[in-house]
Amino acid sequence: MSLTQNVINRDKIISALHEEMIGPTTDFSEAKELTSDMLESEHNGKFYYYTYAGVKEEVHYGSPQRKYNSGILYPLVSALAEVENMEELALAEEINKSEVDSDEETETTTNDELVSENKYLPSTFGMTFAVLPSEREVSIQFSCGAYEQLSINPKIQGNDKNWWFRKSLEASFLIPLNDGARKQVRKLVDKQNREVPELELRIDTLVRSIRLKSTEEQLKIVTVSITNITKSSEKKSDTNLMFQCELRASDLVGGFQPYPSAANFEAKIEEEDKKFDLLYSSEKNYGFGQNCSTTWKEKNNLVDEISTTFLPQYEIKTMTPDIVVDGEKIEISHVSLAAAKDYTELQQILLPLLDGYKSWYLKLKQSKVAPYYKTVFDSNLKEIQYIISRIETGINRLSNPNIFNAFRLTNLAMLMQIMNGKTVREIVKDDGKIEFSRNSEDIFNSLDFSTFDSLSKSIKLGLNDKALNTKWKKYKWRGFQIAFLLMSIESFVDKNSEDRNAVDLIWFPTGGGKTEAYLASAAFSILYRRITNPKDIGTDVIMRYTLRLLTADQFQRSARLMCSLDYLRRHFSRELGEEELSLGMWVGTANTPNNIAAAKVRYNEILRNEKSKFPIESCPWCGAEMSLSKSGTYHGYKVSNSEGLIANCPDSSCVFHDKLPIYFVDEQLYRNPPTFIIGTVDKFVQLTWVPSARSLFGIDKKGERIVSPPNLIIQDELHLISGPLGTLTGIYESLIEELCVDRRNANEILPKIICATATIKAYQNQIKSLFAREKSYLFPPAGKDINDNYFSTVQKNKNGENAHGRKYVGVYPFTQGKLQTEVQVMSSLISSAKMLPINERDPFWTVLSFYNSINDIGKALTLTEQDIRHALNNYYDSRNFSKIKRRALQNVKELTSRLDSDKVGLALSEMKEPYKENNNKSIDIVLASNIIEVGVDIDRLSLMTINGQPKTSAQYIQVSGRVGRRTSERPGLVITEYNPTNSNDKSHYEHFIEFHQRLYGQVEESSVTPFSRFSIERGLPAVIVGFLRQKFDIRRLGDAPDYNYLEEIYDDINGFIKRLATRAELIDNTEIEFLKKKTKEILNSLSDKDYDAWEYKTRKEPNNGFMVRMTKEQEDIPDSVIPMMFSMRSVDSISKLHVSSLLSSSEKQSFLSNSNNTARNGTRKKGWFE
Repeated sequence: MSLTQNVINRDKIISALHEEMIGPTTDFSEAKELTSDMLESEHNGKFYYYTYAGVKEEVHYGSPQRKYNSGILYPLVSALAEVENMEELALAEEINKSEVDSDEETETTTNDELVSENKYLPSTFGMTFAVLPSEREVSIQFSCGAYEQLSINPKIQGNDKNWWFRKSLEASFLIPLNDGARKQVRKLVDKQNREVPELELRIDTLVRSIRLKSTEEQLKIVTVSITNITKSSEKKSDTNLMFQCELRASDLVGGFQPYPSAANFEAKIEEEDKKFDLLYSSEKNYGFGQNCSTTWKEKNNLVDEISTTFLPQYEIKTMTPDIVVDGEKIEISHVSLAAAKDYTELQQILLPLLDGYKSWYLKLKQSKVAPYYKTVFDSNLKEIQYIISRIETGINRLSNPNIFNAFRLTNLAMLMQIMNGKTVREIVKDDGKIEFSRNSEDIFNSLDFSTFDSLSKSIKLGLNDKALNTKWKKYKWRGFQIAFLLMSIESFVDKNSEDRNAVDLIWFPTGGGKTEAYLASAAFSILYRRITNPKDIGTDVIMRYTLRLLTADQFQRSARLMCSLDYLRRHFSRELGEEELSLGMWVGTANTPNNIAAAKVRYNEILRNEKSKFPIESCPWCGAEMSLSKSGTYHGYKVSNSEGLIANCPDSSCVFHDKLPIYFVDEQLYRNPPTFIIGTVDKFVQLTWVPSARSLFGIDKKGERIVSPPNLIIQDELHLISGPLGTLTGIYESLIEELCVDRRNANEILPKIICATATIKAYQNQIKSLFAREKSYLFPPAGKDINDNYFSTVQKNKNGENAHGRKYVGVYPFTQGKLQTEVQVMSSLISSAKMLPINERDPFWTVLSFYNSINDIGKALTLTEQDIRHALNNYYDSRNFSKIKRRALQNVKELTSRLDSDKVGLALSEMKEPYKENNNKSIDIVLASNIIEVGVDIDRLSLMTINGQPKTSAQYIQVSGRVGRRTSERPGLVITEYNPTNSNDKSHYEHFIEFHQRLYGQVEESSVTPFSRFSIERGLPAVIVGFLRQKFDIRRLGDAPDYNYLEEIYDDINGFIKRLATRAELIDNTEIEFLKKKTKEILNSLSDKDYDAWEYKTRKEPNNGFMVRMTKEQEDIPDSVIPMMFSMRSVDSISKLHVSSLLSSSEKQSFLSNSNNTARNGTRKKGWFE
């Protein structure tokens, strides 16, 4: 299936949508011409055309305004009370004061006449653009369609009044461009220049001269609008309406000019906004619409025409990670680095990448920018220079033998995880001996694993084998991936370096390969730790996500890497240790069992087909299927009381047949901490509730550090850590960092933090608030053009033109609600895909439809069951389509958080099913919520609808990025259905191209306030209790508070509280006094009574517990029990009104003062804050 054909088909789908929503029908290949002499026997459904003024015109059966919902102008009606805003009224007054230029009879225009009957029935539309001050006039062409009822063939039509015949009409104007407001009134003419007296319009123009402060040059801003001023007693009659309206401006000497931006006026804006203004300064916007959108045509670098559109389109640029220096493409394969015999050979491979970056930087430095941008440009240059120095340091570090060997093994492991386990080998026979659809092939088994050097030498010898050479060298690093690995090396090998404490943020467009970049860094960290100390086992990498869907998907990918690393460890057990390199999944009980007993229950439920499978469904190393057999055997899993749940490869020839180094039962993770752990941010709240989780941080039961703490924390999809979730994550991060800090030597060693994101607006503030790190760096850093940062540039085709990218289309219905719009759009897309040739249907067969709320999905589900099916049948009936040409909705799926985790996984698998002519199992429509925002990487998907502009631009970017991921073949189509009752949606529609040109620059800043009063109230108790339960003797503080022991460890507690206060001072000291006050309350409350447990159970099973899980609904609990955060998403408990004390305020203060300073066994010697 070719890219060219898919792009052609995409345009066909858009054209069909235009015909459905706006009209008119132009494809008459299935229609017949309705003539006066047509015989009744030739009657064929209701799909006809006729010829008027030499043009084929549609014959519409039924009221046109009942079908078409955009591009219509209704007659102007007096309704001053419904003026939408004062700006419109002010413009009306300005126009009324101006002269009237008209070839026709002049009329006085009142404010009333500028208003439509209501905002859903527009009588006016127009556009605004900029021209040079030297321009004298501009040519304006207006075109539309009008419908009337005719009787051309009574034999066919009978007495039916539902036959409407279209006429193409137009009007031309020559508008003077001297300043001021003016208007002209005209009748419309047909294609043969015959006047149509029934319809009348007015064109209003407003010309204003402005001076650009940046250049002292002048521009003229021109606003042109058309109003339907047809007079009729029947205000909504189809004969009074103008359909398919279009306004075109052309015939300028110097062409249209870019519309002024903030830089042109040297506006005082935030530095972050100015930075994006610089990056997008090459993206020129030439106009915007009123009650419509705009588009323009460029020829020879000159925009010579601007026109309105009611179905705006924008094709985003496809970025390529390919780096070309002096005409040569830089290619670095994993295998060539793994095969390097010495440091010199590595330099030869890597230095061209660095040298090319340096040359690019010097060229960039010599380029000029407007003075307005100089500060942000200089800042960008400094960041680039810093990154260059880090990459160079990383290359220099490779001269160290341990670093050199860890780097070579990292490259080999990354190659293995790319090549192995991706394709499932299905079980085809199971009669005592399992047979698979194909044999396992271990192409790495022939390598010489005697020593690191012999391994590299054998890899190089393997490259002499043509078959192996082709397989191995097929896989190459993307430039930014290997560069990121190189710049990260210093952070891992010198834990006292400045780079260690800086947060590195990877930003690359969706689908660009961010995951491989940070997985490579994780692999290097793990290998270097084991090479320097094979006995330093324990968790080395923590990787966190916000959504369970993403976690499950990334777990599969990370499993391949960890199997590859353990494969190497098995061969180099002396150098890398006897303990396995393993992977753990630490998420909620909906996905994985919390303990071995629960694992046994889940295992038996799977055997009875009551639950779906465990997270790993095929061997990550060889791809062997791990599934439930008809005989009741679960191939790939076994469970026992002693070992717990063990995963193994069902293929006896696989090296992991006995055991896979993969775990997802909490109890087993605590018993044997995995090397690499993947979890959701929610799960880390368990540190407050499960003291045995300390083992994940290298802490034993006595509270002593026995192995190094996690060395690397990876936070993917950083932009999702915002709002209330980000706020609570931020305060809880103080506990996680505390557990990860290594204080065994003189210096405190913090974990390295790497983040990845799809959006980068104000990332420094977000990172500082979350992680309390003052320095953070974006990679790749920006230069002065969003389309070129050296590591990514705009992809070109063979002709040097921009390659095709994902296309966005906007739909804004003026005359109907969003549900009816959904029906029209969906039925059009469904039928259009069926019209394509059989072998070209797959990219557009499945419609992924996104909704902003679960409630909207419920309504959409009803539409798919009734309305959409009905609309499809009406369409087919009108064209008299045979059954073979029709498409029936057979497979509609929901993908939301309402589904159980096992059903979510099943839905994702079904979405991968391609279209087939026979026995087709491909899904028709997927109704999805924000669960798809991340983690859905199904590259066959190419068609999406977004129902209502998402709440944030970041979400819009992420959601729409789920389709068109296979850009080389099917670049994707996104239809955004705007809500006509939402002013924000209307603004996006009117500025459609401008918005999409600067998509990443439109992202809103993330709000994270970890030390706000709300966060302190909700999160601080959990942080303090988590610290006490994880850092000290589990026998003394694990099960219940022990005040006597708290006295013993007073200095340690006080040290943590001081560090917490320092963190708050760095991030936001507004509530620092409240933080101290709250801390005292929490710690002193531990001495209020003798507790026999941390967690209060229920009145049915009473105990003397200190805290209870904070939920939205909870039973009445004793006043002394503290509601404690159990999740970062649901943190509000129901308020209770009760009398807490009968003491006066002064008596109460005295009581609190005494209770804060007196213990059960004596007077405190110190306060908590000195």
